[in-house]
Amino acid sequence: MYQISQTELAGHQTIVIRHPATGNEVSVIAGYGGALNTFVVNGRHILRGTIDPGDFESNTVKSFAGSQMFPFPNRVKNAWYFFNGKGYFLPKNDDAPFAHSLHGLVYNKPFEISSINETEGKIILTHLLKADATTYPFELRLTVEYQLNINTLQIRTNIHNLGNLNAPVGYGWHPYIAVAGNIDNCRLQLPASQFYLCDDRLIPNGKVGELKQFTSLTRVGDIALNHCFEMPNTTDEYQTILEDVDGTYVQLDQSGFNFVQCYIPPDRKSIAIEPQTCIANSLNNKIGLIIMQAGERLDLSFKITVKNSSPNTNY
Repeated sequence: MYQISQTELAGHQTIVIRHPATGNEVSVIAGYGGALNTFVVNGRHILRGTIDPGDFESNTVKSFAGSQMFPFPNRVKNAWYFFNGKGYFLPKNDDAPFAHSLHGLVYNKPFEISSINETEGKIILTHLLKADATTYPFELRLTVEYQLNINTLQIRTNIHNLGNLNAPVGYGWHPYIAVAGNIDNCRLQLPASQFYLCDDRLIPNGKVGELKQFTSLTRVGDIALNHCFEMPNTTDEYQTILEDVDGTYVQLDQSGFNFVQCYIPPDRKSIAIEPQTCIANSLNNKIGLIIMQAGERLDLSFKITVKNSSPNTNY
């Protein structure tokens, strides 16, 4: 049996799912994009999140921590794309000196609560992305299920094309895995080695590279990561593993997502492990872009499992 409660973070509706027997819990900011906020296992904060309204702007907003990225993840070059013979303009929200559109159209939109199930530790949130003739003329509904299973956080998403038009779709998540100290001494294992090279504006340039050192658990060291890896298409399920120096072992499994973006921020206190269905600028380069037929539904899922964690109450 679980406990599910509602609160607010910086004025945004937030839902907490708690497992009383262990004290493990997860919080979701329903009022701000259905973002993943905190995930606590044995007192250890697994995600880069916040419970302080003062930190909300710098953590959740500016870093997109835990954001849900739809109908495109990552960047769209110059906030413009061309589809079916017509051009569309997107909001420019990327940091200077870039002028791209970043992480979709729903990351800061309110999601509605559709269901709360304390027996299973589960909530379901929904959001209707309405058609806009100038930016994205397609109507789709996101239905997202969040479930805490003691030491596992499971996210299942259904995307439904409600309109009469075929819609170009990309989807992803932006969780940062927090580390006890510095990422350099952690060990990382990636499910793929091929990644897409980018130009100096962080837009894929059509070339690919190879990073083979993380095919097994390997010390991160001082490497700079902001890479989008493509899965080898040998299975539908892929795993990324991070082993922290305090004994925390975090495994992220993704299903239906054929790419994973890995990013280490400058402070090197976390690593973003981002399951994605496509690469950056996919609305233009079409790599991984899904064309959903009118009326079609798409199911995707990922989960974060934590093992051998030790108490650490610092974010």
